[in-house]
Amino acid sequence: LEFRRVLFRSTIKFHDGEYIMLDYLFTQKMVGDLMKVKLVRNNEIMSLEYPLEARKYLIPAKPSHLKYLIVGGLVFLPMSTNVVNRKDISNELRSTCYRPHRDSVDEETVILQDILTHRSNLGYKAQPISQLKTFNKIPIKNIDHLIELVENCTDKWMDFEFDNNMQKNIFLETEEARIVTKEVMEQNFIPSYRALSDEENEKGNTDT
Repeated sequence: LEFRRVLFRSTIKFHDGEYIMLDYLFTQKMVGDLMKVKLVRNNEIMSLEYPLEARKYLIPAKPSHLKYLIVGGLVFLPMSTNVVNRKDISNELRSTCYRPHRDSVDEETVILQDILTHRSNLGYKAQPISQLKTFNKIPIKNIDHLIELVENCTDKWMDFEFDNNMQKNIFLETEEARIVTKEVMEQNFIPSYRALSDEENEKGNTDT
């Protein structure tokens, strides 16, 4: 890397007789800079350049903009650092917080933040705050993925599965949940059941 030979245990020669970790080379670069790489493939030496990108943390310090979904009174949000230090989160979710990087570019931890009280969701609890793992057995990638699944759901029931052993699943009847969502929004003066895109905000679209 950068015309330096990578040695045992990912070290590089620094000064005479001194060796440091390979990470040092990255600290000398900025996001967007090119990292020169020389490697061997099929007994051939190849010279390449890779642009350096900023790390995509699983739990962002500050979400780019507020995203949410309300369905049947359940309030879902992407996980952020303002939730990490709260005492009312599940042990399973807390352990997830210590995984620093995403497994994929669009990975996001979706949590059940709150439940807006309605007769149809009595008995369910939002504490401890838990991660939503699946919707109708489909693993959740991010909040946008959940919104898409909920909006296009044609099953009789909505099955939300969480990482919380105290409350593993929440079941809502699909058509009733959609009616309840509108009632909950009216009761709590909420204009939209989900975060609107910039385009929708410009048009003033608050249809549900």
